[in-house]
Amino acid sequence: MPAPYLLFVLSRPHAIPASAWEAFYHTAHLDDLIHHKVATKGAMYAQIANPMNRPPPDTHTHLVLFETEHEKPFESIGFKDVDNTSPQFPPGKSTPDVADLECRHYELLEVFDSKGKGTEGRAAEFVLQTEIRIEDVDALRRFYREEHIPLMAEHPGYQRAIMYRYLETSVVYGVDVDDRPGNRVVVIHEFASFEGLGGPLTRAALETEYALEVRRQIQSLTARAL
Repeated sequence: MPAPYLLFVLSRPHAIPASAWEAFYHTAHLDDLIHHKVATKGAMYAQIANPMNRPPPDTHTHLVLFETEHEKPFESIGFKDVDNTSPQFPPGKSTPDVADLECRHYELLEVFDSKGKGTEGRAAEFVLQTEIRIEDVDALRRFYREEHIPLMAEHPGYQRAIMYRYLETSVVYGVDVDDRPGNRVVVIHEFASFEGLGGPLTRAALETEYALEVRRQIQSLTARAL
């Protein structure tokens, strides 16, 4: 079972190459947050072309997903000991100096794993992340549980989906944030591969009568592939 909260970190390095930004996370920062008990699990993803031909929702190029026991992880005891500098950075610089950042906080709502394909011990190879604004979140959850995820699970590489409720955005550098009121959820669709995504199986999951009914209730939807 995932941890009760998600620290969702969007970024775009601008003062260092993407390779150096990724090396900072993979060689130090992910483990540093876990070691200091700020997070229980973390994975970094780089944005790729969306197989469903949807444009990127913003200028961010990377997403880090930290599962955490803390509703406000930056206020946890261990966070003060996390090192936000790196030999990968210019001298005297830390993370806000080298990248645009947007840190959002979410609360776990539900795990959808109709075929038991989820992998708790390791990060998914690929992620399709969607953010949905909808008044009736419970109706969306029923739709995912009863129809959408069982149909999406027909894709050969599909594993599971996790839905979280948006709480707040706490750290912002270099970008504008969407602060419109309303219910927002993020869904993390986990894949071993994107084989078939955007093809007939996807259309079958998106064009049912039930799907069209729910779509009419959705106020906005964005997606990114990683």
